[in-house]
This record gives sequence, structure tokens and C-alpha cells, in this order.
Amino acid sequence: MFVITLLTLRRYVIRLWAQQGDYIFLSIDGGACRFTKKVLSYIQGLSIPFTTKPYQVTVPTENKWSDKEVKVIDTLVEELQLMSAISIANHCKGEYISKIFTVPKPDKSYRLILNLKSLNRYNSDSMTISLPEEKKFRLIELLKRLLSLRECRIREFAKIIGTLVSACPAVNYGFLHTKLFERHKYLALKQSRGNYDEKMEISSELSSEINWFINILPKSFKSIRVNSYNMEIFSDASRSGWGAYCAGNSTFGFWTRDESKFHINYLELLAVYFALLCFASKQSNCNILCRVDNTTAVASINRMGSVQFQNLNNITQKIWRWCETRNIYIFASYINTKENVEADIASRQNHKETEWSLSQKAFQKILSKFGTPSIDLFASRVNKKCSKFVSWRRDPEAFQVDAFTMSWSVLYFYAFPPFSMVLRTLQKLIEDKAEGIVVVPLWISQPWYPIFESLLVRPFPGGREVIRKALLLGAVPKNSLDICLSSITPATLKQYNTGLKLWWEFCSRLGSNPYNVSAPKVLEFLTEQYKNNASYGTLNSYRSAIAQIAGPDLGQDLRVKRFFKGVFGVRRPLPRYENTWDPGIVINYLRTLKNGELDLEMLTKKLVTLLALATGQRIQTLGCIELDNILVRDDRIEIKIVQRIKTSAPNRSQPFLILPFFNSDPNVCVAKLLLKYLHKTQELRNTCNHLFVTHKKPHNKATTQSISRWIKDVLHKSGLDTTIFKAHSTRHAATSAAARKGVNFDSIRLAAGWTQNSSTFANFYNRPLVKNLLDIKL
Repeated sequence: MFVITLLTLRRYVIRLWAQQGDYIFLSIDGGACRFTKKVLSYIQGLSIPFTTKPYQVTVPTENKWSDKEVKVIDTLVEELQLMSAISIANHCKGEYISKIFTVPKPDKSYRLILNLKSLNRYNSDSMTISLPEEKKFRLIELLKRLLSLRECRIREFAKIIGTLVSACPAVNYGFLHTKLFERHKYLALKQSRGNYDEKMEISSELSSEINWFINILPKSFKSIRVNSYNMEIFSDASRSGWGAYCAGNSTFGFWTRDESKFHINYLELLAVYFALLCFASKQSNCNILCRVDNTTAVASINRMGSVQFQNLNNITQKIWRWCETRNIYIFASYINTKENVEADIASRQNHKETEWSLSQKAFQKILSKFGTPSIDLFASRVNKKCSKFVSWRRDPEAFQVDAFTMSWSVLYFYAFPPFSMVLRTLQKLIEDKAEGIVVVPLWISQPWYPIFESLLVRPFPGGREVIRKALLLGAVPKNSLDICLSSITPATLKQYNTGLKLWWEFCSRLGSNPYNVSAPKVLEFLTEQYKNNASYGTLNSYRSAIAQIAGPDLGQDLRVKRFFKGVFGVRRPLPRYENTWDPGIVINYLRTLKNGELDLEMLTKKLVTLLALATGQRIQTLGCIELDNILVRDDRIEIKIVQRIKTSAPNRSQPFLILPFFNSDPNVCVAKLLLKYLHKTQELRNTCNHLFVTHKKPHNKATTQSISRWIKDVLHKSGLDTTIFKAHSTRHAATSAAARKGVNFDSIRLAAGWTQNSSTFANFYNRPLVKNLLDIKL
């Protein structure tokens, strides 16, 4: 048997006895329960149809009665007592409190109504509360209407909040999502000086919360929670840091510089959040009791936010949203500071020497030399150098606790261990055969220092330095080194740098000397890169790079040759383009751009594209044109390329470009456009002697990347698909067009800058036209 008590006046508590499994003999009217004279004449006590005990989440407040109402209710209660329908009782454990009200009868007397509407929400089998479907529908329609409004009166908005709040006892985390509504109402009233009839703007900020209710209401229900908790967590905050304690374990941490500026109430809430992250991160579907010695923090948590104080609301919302994703309910209970001993001591720790770390400037130098590590093995959330880190004790943001309990073998880590743990760190490195960045003091006298030195992996010094040392080892005199190194162009050195770096790292992993090159070791390296999906051309580039160390015999080794024959058969290189495009498409577009109406940007793009099509030269060659080597004659312009380019070699002539004046179609005449460009850039180029300068200040020499980007932009505007055809495709288009016009191969070869014996044009550049812009075969 259990008890349901009904609240009437301040001096009345009416007790209704209910037997489990029985039924209440009341007629239901609009969700309220009304006694009838017939029932009251022979029923003593009432039975209610619940198989389990109802549980009350919140106790309702008593109505404010007038003197007349007090007299009426007194009379009605006395009548019910005389009929033994009710009895006066004291408050007891497990009671359920409901409101009463009166309604007038036709004979001008009054009827006492016992409002048991809240009991209708109970599902006695599953111990849940839910809203009636009708109310869900009305509430959703109300919210949809609110979503469509830009403004409304504060009074109307307050009514909507009231309706939402009344539904929240049956909506999981409903109160959490009403706080933004309350905040906007508070700010609107503050602005209107308390006038509810003023209008307020419906902020777009509210959309997410409105939509949350719209989405959750159709399936909403709330479990009846009892005062039983899976965990009890104590937390505390001081001006120096935070502390937490749970089931015999404690942890602590310090505030960042920005956090320490907040009010202590905010820090207390932040301590609760950190405590939950440390001790309850693996919990879900449970209740947790939080013991806090700050009344403001207790109130903020139990109310699921703060309306007036934005900072407190932000951190409380963060706590509860973290709980929402795990279906965790927390309850904050006040505890006296004297009893919160463990958490209080933890929050006042002064061992800040554990928070030492490298300055960001020093760490950036490490990154530039050794690359970016994926995890910091000895850190806290205050001094971490990587987003993922391992802490020494429980930390709210740590990936794991205690680096020595995990494997380091698959990590590229950063470690700045406490000085007392350097030897243990080095032992762990050896055990796990790990590789990472370790920072230690320069203490040569320490017993661990020789071990540290033996484990060092020398960083890649750069391609140029590797080749320099290889030449020295090959008995090249020091005073001849720079001359020998100048035989490699910067572009080629940049290409070699990638292969040499990979080779260096490969040798470091094996613990072998990168300058000690053998064919088997090279094949092992190339096989590893092949398995990493390197193409035939990429592997050949790596082989060429290593040959700078090993010498030319590497490429002639029968085993290496056999390897590349196999790669060619399995992963045969294909030309970039199977088709090319008609230069007429681009020229027709450029013809529409009148030379006299172009700004510097479009003038530059038009000139560089026409020059690429007219000469068939590489982008590199166009970027090497210098003003001193441009000669203007009566019928043509002659351009000499004197700088070193890809095809430069002893006894091989440099490109010589001839641009005739094309008087019959001056709008696409490269020579005339070149003269106009020289005139327009004369006062912009300062000391720059190269032909092409950037069209934006400070008008420096244009790089090959900029020239490529300009040409690609023109191709795109002409209607070509630049996801397929890049700037270099102008070389294919120009030379293929010349071949189609009947120009002999030698003339094309000389104009485009191929060597006398080159078969490049025949193999890679002479391509058929696409039938239309959509008929492109890669």
C-alpha cells in the first residue's frame, strides 16, 4: 500500500489511501478528478490503477486564495471529512502532492475538484512520464509558428516559454533547451524596462533550440528518476587550480592564464566539468551525484543554466550537453568546505614544476626541423604541444593516462619527460623500437647520456647537403664542390630532394648509412615506395636522386633494370593527354578582348597565353624572357633565351623566338600585344628585368606558378575543361596544330625546343583533336 496526498490549504494535507492493483472510483472531467455524491455516500478511501508507485519530480506551489475561497474550501473539506472520504494527515515519505480548485455549481454552491491531471502522464509499467499526443501536436504547431515569426510581443513569448516549461517534466533535458528562450526574454524585458507589451525580435539563435523541441517532442518521454546514484564525485576550485575526488582517487590541474581571470563561481562550474570528464567519461545511462561547496554552482547545475549570467550559463550548458550525449543525469548537492577535504586539497596544489614546457618559439623550431608529431607523451591540458596528449594523472582532455602503459611503436611522438624519468623514457624507446622527438637537458655527465646519443636519428640535412657530402666522399676536392653542384638546376634539385629525404628516412629506420648504397638496399627502398602507390615516373625520379650518391652505375645495374622493366609492365605510365584541343577555340575568345580596353591583369593573361600558343614553349621558358634580350625589328620581334632551362646542355642551342607582326588581325598579334604590354609596365617594374611581372603590387617577377595560373584562367574562360587540360597543354595544342597544317617535324622540333634526336613530340605531344569539348578521353 502507498499514499497519495493532495495539497489544499496551508493547514490541510489530505491523504488518499491507494491499494496497489485497485482502481480509483472517480469520474474524470478534463483531466481532473471530481467526487460525486453517489460515490462519496458509500466509499471510504480510494483505489488507484497503478502497478508501481508514482514518483513526483517537482512539488507544485499552493494557489493564492482569497478570504472567500478560504471559507468555501474550509467548509468543503469539513464535509468530506464528515463523510470519511478524506482524513487529515501529516507529510510522509513517498507522498504525491496535487492541487485543488473549486468550481461553482448551478445552485450557487461550490464543488471541490482534486486535480490529478499530472498522474495521467505516468506509465506504471515502464516508470516513464509522457505528454498526451494532443498536447504534443499543439506544442509543435506553436513552435512552428514561432519559427516563422521575426518578432512578437514579450508577453506572447513568455506564454510560449511557460507552455514549454510545463511540458519539460515529460521531455528529457527539456529544461536545458529552454534556457536560451529565458535569456532572450530576460534581455528583452531589460531593454523594455519590464514592459511585457513591447515587441521583441525572434533571434536566429533560437532556431536550433526550436527545432530541437520540434524534432524531440513526437517521441519524447522522461524516465522517473529515483534518488539513486551510480557515482559520487567531489570537486572544488581555487584561484590556482581545480581538484576532483571520486572513490578513493583524486586528480588536479591548474588554470590557464585566460581561465584564471574568471569569477570563482565560473571556476567552480569548470571544476565540475573537468571532474566529470576525468571520472565519468566512460559512463552512460546513469545518475551521478556532484558534491560542490559553492551554492551558485549548485543552483546553476540543478536549474540547467543561468538566465542572467551568460558565462555561468555557457559552462553549465556545456556540462549538461556533455551529459545529454551520454544520457547522464547529474544532481548537484552542497557540501561544506570542511567536509570537501580531498577535492579542496587537490585544488590547492602548488607543484607547478610539472607544468614546465618549451616556449612556443623553440617548439616551432623543432617542428621546422623534424616535422609535426601526432601526440605529446608527457603533458597536461595547460602545456600540451599537440592536440592529442597523454597525461601523468587524470586530465579532462587527455587521450590516455600514463605514457608508459601504452605502446609507442606506431606513434611519431613528442616527449619532454620529467628529468627524473629520462632514463625510463629511453628504455621505453628501445623496448618499443619507437621513433619520435625527445627533449632532454644537455647533461653529458649523466649516465643516460651515452644511451641518448646512441639512439639519435640524424635529421635530413637537405638534398643539396646530401649530394655535397656524397661528392666529398667520392674524393671531389672541396674547392670544386660548388662548381660541381651548379650542374644541378634548382628545379632538378627540388625534385631530387623528395627522393633523397625518403631514402634518408628509410636508412634511418634500418639503422644503416645513407651514403652506403647497394643495389639490394635500393630495390628494397623502391619496393616500399611501389607499395605506397608510387608511379613508374616517380620511382625513376627516386632512382635518379639516389644515383647522385651512388654514382651512374646504379642505373646500369641489371637487377635495377629488371625491377623497372617489371614496374613498367605492371604499372605502365600513360601520357597525360590522349587528346588535345583546337587552339582556335582560345584564339577566338582572345579576339573578343580588345587590346585598348584591357586592364593590366587581362592584358598580361592575354599576352602570356598567345605567346605560349605562338611559340609552343614551356612555361619555364616564358618565365626566363628578359627585357635585355628582346629585339624589335620592323617586321618582327626577336627574343633570345639566355638563361639555363630544362633542355640546356653543352653544344646545344638555346631557344630563339621570332614573333612576326600580324597586320591582318592585329587583335591577336602577339608582337603588337607585347609592345603594348612593355609600354604599360614600363613605370611599374622598377628594377625587374624579366618580361612578365605580377599585375598586383609590388609588381615583382612573375613565377612559373603565376604564369601557369594565368594561362589556366584563360583556358577556363574559353570554355575548356581545366580539370583536365592544364597550362602545359598549350604546348600539346600548338605543336599538334602545326603538324595538322603540314609543318614538318624538324621545324616543329626546333620551334618547340626539342633536341635533334628527340622523339618526345611523336610519343607524347602529337595528339588528335577532341571532337567536341565533352568528348575528352583521359
